[in-house]
Amino acid sequence: MKIEVPRLSSPAMFAAVACLFVFSCAVNAGEVSVMYHNTCNYFMPGDKGGNPKDESSKESLVKSIKNADPDIFLAGEMGSQRALDDLLARMKKAGLSYQYSAFTSGVDSSRHIAVISKFPPESLECRNDLVYKIKPKDKESYPAEEVGVQRGFPRAVFKFENGYRLHVIGAHLKSRVFHPRYNQTDMRRYEARLLRYYINEIQDKEPGANIVVLGDMNDSFDTDPMITLRASDKPADKRLFDLRPLDSDSCAWTHWWNAEDLYGRIDYAFANHAVLPEVVLSKTRIPHVPELWMFASDHRPLMITIKTEDMPPLDPSVIEKNFPNSIRMEKR
Repeated sequence: MKIEVPRLSSPAMFAAVACLFVFSCAVNAGEVSVMYHNTCNYFMPGDKGGNPKDESSKESLVKSIKNADPDIFLAGEMGSQRALDDLLARMKKAGLSYQYSAFTSGVDSSRHIAVISKFPPESLECRNDLVYKIKPKDKESYPAEEVGVQRGFPRAVFKFENGYRLHVIGAHLKSRVFHPRYNQTDMRRYEARLLRYYINEIQDKEPGANIVVLGDMNDSFDTDPMITLRASDKPADKRLFDLRPLDSDSCAWTHWWNAEDLYGRIDYAFANHAVLPEVVLSKTRIPHVPELWMFASDHRPLMITIKTEDMPPLDPSVIEKNFPNSIRMEKR
């Protein structure tokens, strides 16, 4: 099943658009794996935003996806619907079987987040109606202007036969690339705040909701946007916990900035308090393939695994040990 969420053709439209699709289905699975991967500008010829992704990069990306074989896959930096169709065709040729895909969008008309899954969700919502006000930089006398979230926040809700429900949210916050009109750091801070509000809204409507958030947040762990998103100063049931997937060498970096040869962690997997007991840490990882990753993307994929059964809450001491507010260099 393919669903294309309508694109926004002008800033005036985005406040009125929030798409919700509801399906009737339940999945039988004891565990479910969820992966996010920034596909590094998966553009087709004619796509707006940059040069087409070359063949060798596409081949490496598909091999990387096949190696991980996630049940649910959030693909960031997809170009057009044609780009998604191209990726799906290549995945199918490689022997990967996915029943469902959705192409979602925000204000950015070039880069999108796709939701790909081996089974359809109960519902899909793309929050591309969220806006904030920001003043143009170096023009303090100007009134604040309304700006929308660049890529939107897709949320797929999966329901399992035992009644367990899992909310999977994708995000790709404003990049650190120079913006001609607004301060890009402030844009990212506002987007993180809106994502936090969105999560609060879900929890208010559905107390005890199991929520995971994966994406390219374009910022380091101790920055204002990430502190805002995690809400570490709030009670446990209002926080997001950093799952910090590791590779086989216990390294957590997710991005390589080739111009400066810098490695950093700007992609994250978060879980709320309700879903923490169901996180299978031994299967929450960076599925790193040394001979593929640099050719597939400048980002590495993140994959988490969730046990699809409500478990008793974790003891606070267990939470502190496994999901601390500050980074600890510990092997799992």
